[in-house]
Amino acid sequence: MGLYELANREGPGLADRLKIPHLYSWSPQLFPKPFDWKNHIDVTGYCFLEDQDYQPPADLAAFLKAGTAPIYIGFVL
Repeated sequence: MGLYELANREGPGLADRLKIPHLYSWSPQLFPKPFDWKNHIDVTGYCFLEDQDYQPPADLAAFLKAGTAPIYIGFVL
């Protein structure tokens, strides 16, 4: 993928230093976003796959068809 190697001490804070947006998918009613979290971090609530017939908007479908498939990395606890 052409990525360069990171030193062990460099990696843990990289997403915060670069202000990479990321989401936590738990209920903000159960665990609200702490006041000291920065603007690029958000608590969005749960995600459900209820609509199995979902069709993306035309511009999103065109983007996905235009190049190689995007990469998603996620973790389930």
